[in-house]
Amino acid sequence: MSLDLCLMTVIGTLCMCAAMMPPFIVVLVPVLVFYFRIMMRYVPVSRDLQRLESMSRSPIFAQFSETLAGTATIRAFNRTADFVTANRKR
Repeated sequence: MSLDLCLMTVIGTLCMCAAMMPPFIVVLVPVLVFYFRIMMRYVPVSRDLQRLESMSRSPIFAQFSETLAGTATIRAFNRTADFVTANRKR
């Protein structure tokens, strides 16, 4: 189901409810205002949290990818225990 069709279905349902029960509009307007105020606050906070999470994970992934790329060298010099210890500290 596409977003346009879903949106039109929701709008149509709300219009039918308002046409059949006019007091529904009295309840609908404050609920929509509350919803949009929460949405306007949630979106920037969510974006910042995702950015902070990606920044905090970045050093871990960088060291992990370097370890994977150098696995043959690590094993050749018998330094496996050192890298396991370093990974557990992070």
